[in-house]
Amino acid sequence: MLTARRLRRPSSDDAGYTLVEMLVVVIILGVVSAVVGAAIISSLRVQQVTESNVTSMAAARTAVERMSRDIRTANPLRTAQANLISFDMYFGTRCERRTYSVVGTSVVLSRAQFAAGVRCRAAGAVPGAATTSTVIRNVANTTGVPLFRYYRWDTATKSRVESPAPVTGSLSSVDTVRINALVSALRQGDVGVETLVDLRNVELK
Repeated sequence: MLTARRLRRPSSDDAGYTLVEMLVVVIILGVVSAVVGAAIISSLRVQQVTESNVTSMAAARTAVERMSRDIRTANPLRTAQANLISFDMYFGTRCERRTYSVVGTSVVLSRAQFAAGVRCRAAGAVPGAATTSTVIRNVANTTGVPLFRYYRWDTATKSRVESPAPVTGSLSSVDTVRINALVSALRQGDVGVETLVDLRNVELK
């Protein structure tokens, strides 16, 4: 026996997404992905710049500390200029002439040893061949912002006064050197690493 069945029409709940709806979703996801991606890239760039600056400043501080140790033992000073200082010091049992100078955008150390048995304060002694190495990179020191400034003790005023560079005459009056390494930091401008060094051998005289 044949029975009649009513065919059920698909309701709206059974219908799938339309092409327009899918396109809208794709566009929204694309915009969100672009915004999130740009934020992540910007954050990574900031992190890289920060890490680079931290590394540069740490290296500059380490180099300034080394310069301070060397200059403190100067015995004696040989040249005192705004962006160059030269002095003799004992390295082990031998006298050695060390020169720190600004060359371009770097601070360069030059080292030259005297012959065995030559005393640091010996007059007329000439050191041997020099070797050079870079101790600080990306410096911005100029004559207007010198790497070195020199001071002496004024007995009349009983105070420390600056000796304008280059220091002429007797260098033995210089008893303090200020080091101010101006390092170029990314997106932060120039940052100074500064310290004051008392010359030990001048004070002992």
